[in-house]
Formats: sequence, C-alpha cells, structure tokens
Amino acid sequence: MQPQQCESKTFTREEFYDYVWSAPATELAKELGCSDVTIGKVCRAYDVPKPYSGYWTKLAHGKSPKKTELPNNDDT
Repeated sequence: MQPQQCESKTFTREEFYDYVWSAPATELAKELGCSDVTIGKVCRAYDVPKPYSGYWTKLAHGKSPKKTELPNNDDT
C-alpha cells in the first residue's frame, strides 16, 4: 500500500485557522488529499483551535455558533 501524499500548500497560521473553520475537516482533507487526522495534528502543532463537536450541526441548523479565537503565538 502506497503512503498517502498530501497536496503541498502553504498557509500562514491565520490563513490555516480561517481554512479549518471554513468546512468540516473531512471535506478539507479530501480537498488536500490527506486525512482529517493530519489536519488535527497540524492544528495541535501550531496551536490552531479546531471547531468543537457540534459546531457544524449548529451552523447547518441556522444557529450562530461562536468560533474559538486564535490564541496569540509568539512563535509565528
């Protein structure tokens, strides 16, 4: 079995935050050609909060769920 190759794409930390909050991780993973677990690992590595459980369901039902703020990070 071949290892999965992700599309090489460069983001700033802020751009990645916006990207992660734009659609569910499973959809983003398909777009990038990687797994949703990989997206989660990148989020942890760069201290980028992911949408919490139920965020996308609330959004789909017309609610206005709050986004978790991007914490300050002096490493970027």
